[in-house]
Amino acid sequence: MMRRALAAIPFMLAAAAQAAAPDPMQYGRAYMAEGDYAAAAQSFSDALRANPADPVALNNLAVAKAAAGDYLTALDYLLRAQKLAPADAIIRDNLAHLRQWAKNAGGTATAADSPDAPQVEPPPLWPLPPGRRGSVNN
Repeated sequence: MMRRALAAIPFMLAAAAQAAAPDPMQYGRAYMAEGDYAAAAQSFSDALRANPADPVALNNLAVAKAAAGDYLTALDYLLRAQKLAPADAIIRDNLAHLRQWAKNAGGTATAADSPDAPQVEPPPLWPLPPGRRGSVNN
């Protein structure tokens, strides 16, 4: 009986360590709220390393990249997220907004890339003010 109890200790410790591990998605959302898009992107990237097929992490990484002005990379992440979760309304909305913005902006990576490109307001992929629906998945 004592041997079984001792043998279970490593499994119990591993489970406790996993439960106490920081959640990169939670950190990413907090960084987004603070406006630290580089740190948010890093946190969402960490979440993707743990689960490369997570459409929520892909969407959230896209939002962080778009907020930092890297719209082409954001578009790539959103396309990948949509393939994994085609019915997800937030991913679908983010992708539609980003595609429309790229079309209106003349297809440039960022509005600053070409001084002659139409100066179109970037899509609201990042969290909206309180009381309005945000576009970062929870």
